[in-house]
Amino acid sequence: MLATTFPGGSLAVLEARPGGPMLTPADRAWCRGLQRALLDAPFASYPLFVATDAGVGVVPPDELVAAA
Repeated sequence: MLATTFPGGSLAVLEARPGGPMLTPADRAWCRGLQRALLDAPFASYPLFVATDAGVGVVPPDELVAAA
C-alpha cells in the first residue's frame, strides 16, 4: 500500500524495549532479520531505530550489511 499510495516513499522502523545498552546481540539479530524481510519491499525501509532506557539511536548501516 505504501508503494502505491506514496510512490517513492519510505518506511522508518523503531524497535523499542526497556533497559540498555543501545544495541545488544539480540537487537542486532532482530534488525538484520527485519532488514532481510524488507529487502524485497517495493519501498525504501531505512532508517531502523532502536529506543531503550539509554536513549534513541539509528542502527548503523554497517550493522545491516550482513542482512543484504
